[in-house]
Amino acid sequence: METQTTFSGSAIKIQVTEYQHYENSVGNNLQSIQITTKYRYKMMRKEVLQVECKVAIEEACKKHKIEVKILKIMNEHVHMIVDCPRTLSVAKL
Repeated sequence: METQTTFSGSAIKIQVTEYQHYENSVGNNLQSIQITTKYRYKMMRKEVLQVECKVAIEEACKKHKIEVKILKIMNEHVHMIVDCPRTLSVAKL
């Protein structure tokens, strides 16, 4: 299974080789998430802020048992593709 996603003009392909097995189903729950700053302010121009943002996102995902497949931090937004547990609703992401 192969999924193609476009981030700011560049296409990224994700190849899923393993499926997760649950009691009544088999599959992956990949979600594409984009987080933007207010008024698209270019807040994360400095590398220090990008690193802090990445660490904060990874800690939050680890706390909620979300696996980050792709994390790309731009100047005014963040693109993520994550594999969520089936018990977590999309509204709570």
